[in-house]
Amino acid sequence: MAGLALLRTIIAAISLASTTFADTGTGLEERQASDPCAAIANQTYVVPSKVIACLSSFAFNPTLRDNIVDVVSKTLNFHTSTNYQLFAPPPFLDVHVDIQAELKRIKGSSYSSDFALHK
Repeated sequence: MAGLALLRTIIAAISLASTTFADTGTGLEERQASDPCAAIANQTYVVPSKVIACLSSFAFNPTLRDNIVDVVSKTLNFHTSTNYQLFAPPPFLDVHVDIQAELKRIKGSSYSSDFALHK
């Protein structure tokens, strides 16, 4: 089962890459001029706002979000700590997070970019 989920994630990533780099009918120079990542390529120092603009330029893909959440959720089901941390005794009061509920919230949310999903 986990192997199948991994395969689905890889196929989705390849699909995303092929649509991202597919020829859109414009010249390479035109695409690079509007690409915030091309603007910072091969530079040793870049203003952080330009890096964020580059990372935010990748479109949000709900299929990839669902695959990520499904794999992480299924993996965490094998960890006993996910249930323990909900009722952890003092001094561990800051770890009371229902990780499965958070994953469900993430899966039900939409994001402005792929970067926003991973923040």
